[in-house]
Amino acid sequence: MATCQTLKDQWDQQVRDETVKREAKKKAKNPDLAKAINARDKATNSLSYSKTAPPSSTTDASSSKTPLPPSDPSAPDAEQEGTGGDGGGELGGSDKGKSTTRLRTRKSDASSAELTAAVAAMSSRQLAAADKAREQQQQQHDETLRLADKARALQRQEHRERLAREDRRLGLEERALKGKEKQEDRFSSLEDEVKQLGAAVTEAGNTSKQVLDYLKDKLQ
Repeated sequence: MATCQTLKDQWDQQVRDETVKREAKKKAKNPDLAKAINARDKATNSLSYSKTAPPSSTTDASSSKTPLPPSDPSAPDAEQEGTGGDGGGELGGSDKGKSTTRLRTRKSDASSAELTAAVAAMSSRQLAAADKAREQQQQQHDETLRLADKARALQRQEHRERLAREDRRLGLEERALKGKEKQEDRFSSLEDEVKQLGAAVTEAGNTSKQVLDYLKDKLQ
């Protein structure tokens, strides 16, 4: 049984150590969470202490520390007055214990309020950070859309300019072809005229030769 209890205590200690380590890491990463955990621990410790420490112990301690006034031996009812004084001391100790309990309750309430305020502040900061992150994401999204629209506009402009250049090139080629056809037609007509002129000259030469031959025959 002792061994089992020892193992259980060791296991509980390891669990507590791991819990302390995890909370220390959380505190190191998040100061707001550290404040909230400290406030929670303070409230828990205050509540635990107020539950475990009875008012009677405080009353006894206070009553033991408070000296009683010396009794007057000439007084006839000294014993009764002393008894009444003891009752008053117990009543005063009870009131003091109640005051201590109320003080601890106020401290616990203050710790709880501090914990609530820390959690509320942390939640408020987290919400503000989330709103800022959403706003930044929206701005980035809007900027991305603006850049995409600008890129599409540039692409459309480049496409129109490319089509215009292609139209000009085709127009120039078409005009060049038409000029070449006209030039070829002109050369063909000139060639025909030269051929016709040569034929006429040849025919005229033949006619001249016939005339000369006829004249020679006549002269002989």
